[in-house]
Amino acid sequence: MSTEKPGTASSTRLTDKAPQRSSQSSVDGAEHRIPALPADVDNLTAGLAYVAAGLTIGPLLPGTKNPGSVLGKDWQYQTGRVPKQIAAWFTGTDHGIFIHCGPSGLVVVDVDRPEDVHPDVWEAMDRARPPMQRTRRDGDPRRGHYVFTMPLGTALSNAVGALGGGADVRAGHGIIVAAPSRHASPDGAYRWVRSGAIQALPAEVAERLAPSSPTSTPAASTTPVVPRLAELPETERAWLGRAETVAVDGNLAELAAMAGWSEGQRGAHGRGWEKRTADTAKRLGALGRADWTVNTLDTLRPRFLVACPVAAKGTKADPATKWD
Repeated sequence: MSTEKPGTASSTRLTDKAPQRSSQSSVDGAEHRIPALPADVDNLTAGLAYVAAGLTIGPLLPGTKNPGSVLGKDWQYQTGRVPKQIAAWFTGTDHGIFIHCGPSGLVVVDVDRPEDVHPDVWEAMDRARPPMQRTRRDGDPRRGHYVFTMPLGTALSNAVGALGGGADVRAGHGIIVAAPSRHASPDGAYRWVRSGAIQALPAEVAERLAPSSPTSTPAASTTPVVPRLAELPETERAWLGRAETVAVDGNLAELAAMAGWSEGQRGAHGRGWEKRTADTAKRLGALGRADWTVNTLDTLRPRFLVACPVAAKGTKADPATKWD
């Protein structure tokens, strides 16, 4: 496994007006990106992948779209991109993930009724082929989030029905809930069907949106997208190492806390020995496969087996079966 991992930039403290990052590439040639995520990715690994791609995120309660459900009423001042904060939010929790559009430099076209979106908008978006996240399991495959960067010289904000009535725009302090978060609807699911580099919002679409504060100079800051780990300063590489340590140690501590449990006993989140052991094995396995971590599956397996009680009293389960 390669030890060259994606890095991350510092956390973002927002002003009352959400800062907009530039649509330009960073000085090292990196681009804004939506990372490719495996189907079984856990929220911690996904969150670290998003911030390694230069996006600003936050946690929310599963099955909600409320960015203040975990961070509180001043949530917009608490989103960030520091790995140790991401690890604290998502290690041992079932929090969902939201992407904070303004600090991430994004404009998202949220299509709810594809048939009502103006044909010129569809034509422009079809040409651009932006990263796209579906939000429903069935129905029109065009329904979902189309992700662009903020065009230079504009300061777009949230807008409802501005693109023909079938789509809203998320920008500034707007958010989108991101995979693999749990959807609020039974028929809903967040899934990236197209990932990769993010391009600026097409001019034909931007012209249909009234800017919140037109300006002749770029409204965005020039915060660069994060370079790869090998190009990061030593302090930032250390952040990733500490985030990995927090994530691994937190999961192992969950296992050790079950020592002496009896059959049928459950923890604070209602998970018994079987469920907690399986969930922890899944999370550690995802860390072992991630391309930003130093640990591998081979180094984490023995630590998992040592930390895990052999079995809850009265059961015959072997923790090795949960890992393997």
